[in-house]
Amino acid sequence: MQLPDGIIKTGIALADRFFDLKGLSVYSSLGVSSLRHHIKNNGLPCYSVRNDRGQVTKVLVKRSEFDAWMARRWKLNIEELADEIIQGFKLDSQSKGHRPQGLSHKRKAGKV
Repeated sequence: MQLPDGIIKTGIALADRFFDLKGLSVYSSLGVSSLRHHIKNNGLPCYSVRNDRGQVTKVLVKRSEFDAWMARRWKLNIEELADEIIQGFKLDSQSKGHRPQGLSHKRKAGKV
């Protein structure tokens, strides 16, 4: 099978490489400011390129590390979401006067 040159070049270009924040923004569909926020607050791994005076001139993120970070965050978000939904059901059933399963009204009032 023969592949067009454009597909091969695109595949090579997306191999595990380092993105600057603008490139990562395009790759991830997240804004540069959102990426900066995630680097600062949410543990997105990055590499700072510094000049001879020690000033950061470029921030780079390795694609494979970004993908792994996103996978961990997605998994955590799903688990957190499930916990919130379950907690919501519990609060909702309590506020409507429902009793936990297995306790009848008679039992709660001391009657058998």
